[in-house]
Amino acid sequence: MDIQFVAQIDASADVVAFPVRKGEAGALGALLGAAATQARFEGAAGTVAETAAIDGERAKRLLLVGIGEGSEHDIERGGAALTAKLQTSGATQVQVDFASTGPSDADDVLAFAMGARLRNWRLDTYRTRLADKAKPSLKTVTIASPHGDLSARWAVNEAIADGVALTQTSFGPFPAGAFYAVHNDGNIAAFSWAEIAAALGLRSDCVTGAAAEPAG
Repeated sequence: MDIQFVAQIDASADVVAFPVRKGEAGALGALLGAAATQARFEGAAGTVAETAAIDGERAKRLLLVGIGEGSEHDIERGGAALTAKLQTSGATQVQVDFASTGPSDADDVLAFAMGARLRNWRLDTYRTRLADKAKPSLKTVTIASPHGDLSARWAVNEAIADGVALTQTSFGPFPAGAFYAVHNDGNIAAFSWAEIAAALGLRSDCVTGAAAEPAG
């Protein structure tokens, strides 16, 4: 998933999300306020309400995303909820209007992005009969806020998210452990240490101390 940061949403966006603090849905205007009321949406962290609007001859998909009291955890839950809602929905991108949340700082925007990024992780390797409609479609999340481009700060968070995803990835059965090789392009591959040890004539276990036995 690609996370982008801009100063304002694109007027042509057809999927737009509005982070909402608890109890503040009514401040979003008549249309979104009515949608919140009909869905009994109050802005609780991790909740989502959806409605549609007509813009000329185009239909816009509008989502209210609850970020609770606005704590870092609540905001991350909101970002995660947005991804969960759209991940396999057919939408390829969504613009997030963070300016609608009222006063917020750059850390709030980054927390929302982090939640969205982490929730996007999936392991479909063994789902060999996955229907097309069940496959992820969401590719880009663009977050608009008064803080503009936060890509430099996001690089740190993105590296953390990549590390979290890596720890969840299945590399196959390696009873003696694995050797991880990192390529210059950032990709990583895992090789069975037992196979490497056998090829080089080395011991395959990692026992140390008094329990260790001489190799060979």
